[in-house]
Parts: sequence; C-alpha cells; structure tokens
Amino acid sequence: MEVTEKATKSANDYRAYVGPMDTYDLVAATQFNLLTSLGLREHHYLLDIGCGSLRAGRLFIPYLQPEHYCGIEPNSWLIKEGIQNECGYDLIALKKPSFDSNYEFQSTMFRRKFDFVLIHSIFTHATQKQITNCLSETVRVIKPNTVFAITFIEGSEDYEGDEWVYPNVVAYKMSTMQALMERFDLCFQPFDWPHPNKHTWLLMSPTKESIPTCPDTASSARMISELEYYKRRVEKLESSLYVKIGIKAKKLIRKLKS
Repeated sequence: MEVTEKATKSANDYRAYVGPMDTYDLVAATQFNLLTSLGLREHHYLLDIGCGSLRAGRLFIPYLQPEHYCGIEPNSWLIKEGIQNECGYDLIALKKPSFDSNYEFQSTMFRRKFDFVLIHSIFTHATQKQITNCLSETVRVIKPNTVFAITFIEGSEDYEGDEWVYPNVVAYKMSTMQALMERFDLCFQPFDWPHPNKHTWLLMSPTKESIPTCPDTASSARMISELEYYKRRVEKLESSLYVKIGIKAKKLIRKLKS
C-alpha cells in the first residue's frame, strides 16, 4: 500500500488514507468475495479490525443482519467519513453496526463472540509487538470455530522496528507469522487469493478442522477482471459533460442544505 503524505491530506483523504484510490473498490470486493466464499452468511457476527473508512464495511454492513458487524478503527474521522460518504446514515440506522476507536485492538467492549475476524492491511504496518497484542486481544472474543482472514507482506527478512510504519509497509517471513500465531494456539494456513496490492492471505482458526477449504481463486480473478472493466466504463461515463454538470449540481444542493 503506497499512499503519499500529500494524498493523505487531500480533499478525498478518507479514501486515499487507506490505500491507493484506484483499487479502493477492488480491495473491498476481494474481501467480501473471500469471506462469503469461506462461509460467511448474514446471521454470522463479523469483527473487522482496522475497518478504516468502511471500504469493505460498506459491503458487509448491508449484507449482515442488524448488529452483526463490528469495526475497530483508531482514526474515528475515517469511520465518520465512511458513514457519510459510503454507507449513509439510513443504512447505519437500519443495520446498527458497532464501532470503537482504540489503538490497542481491544474488542471485548462489543460483548459478543465472533464467527469471522477480518484483519486486512494491519500487519502490513505493525510491529511484532503490535501483532502480538492484536492476536492477544482478539482471541478473547472468538469461538472454537472462528475463522480469521488476515493479510501481511511476505518477505525474506522481518521488520525489527518498534514503531507503526505508515504509509509505507513492512514485511515478515512466513515462519515468523506462524510462530506469532502458534503462541495463541491458532492454526494457520496460507492460501492463494488475488489481492490488488499484492498482500499475502492467511487463514487462521483455533483448530485445523475449523479452517475452511480454500475457495476457488479463479472466480475471484474473474471478478477482479470484471470490476476493472466496469470501472473503466464508469470513468468514461464520469467524463461526460452532462454527468459533470449533474455532480456539481448535487454538491451545490448538498452544500445549500447544510
């Protein structure tokens, strides 16, 4: 994930802050497609650690039953912008997701156990101590068959620093990630699932039997190809003079209402 300092402070920063803006939709779609392929259904409870500006939350919240989505994001302004610009307040009122803004990955405040845990693009910036703390807090709110879906950057050397790295990324050896997870008696399995930003995916669960069969990656690859095609069509449409006029008129109306 490469985000320049300028991008994080731009007019559209709620999107730029969480990754390249041109893959915002693709990253969300791959997460949603992955979890539903792994067995996520509307009645399950999902914990989204590092939910950001609801890049994936805008897909999970309408899909899940009310009160079944919980997100942790230390930057509360990202959640606010995500609700305002991606979900809308009516959807939030209808689906009643829960959010918390803490830096320690604490999730017990939701007072529930989760069927699925998504930790996307957190370990790509975190220290080993922060990864350990995240896992330590998360295992307190899981069930015997909870499924984790996690991303990290696989490398030949481990990041040894003691500071969160952002917007740059850090890498870890696969053996290091395995050792960190085994400290909490979590079984893990790396698997090949497309990611627009070249992250490596891991599946984890308290038991090997609870790790789902890895889904067909071909279906995700087709989905990404189709999304890119339709994104190009949308970009072409947005360049239309009439669409530009309509967008300006909508912004003006919104500004007058506020």
